[in-house]
Amino acid sequence: MVSLKYETDSPEECISKITGDNLCESVSNLKTLIYSDIVLIVLLIIFRNKLTRAAI
Repeated sequence: MVSLKYETDSPEECISKITGDNLCESVSNLKTLIYSDIVLIVLLIIFRNKLTRAAI
């Protein structure tokens, strides 16, 4: 969120003055990736016994 604070004129804006990138879209994409990683980790923890038995 540092980029939103220092690379834009106001916190409501999303376009960087420096690079011209849409910073809000980048933050949204990263949140989606984090949520999907958390779901994947939980599923792997739940099915770890089945996965290890299948590998042996």
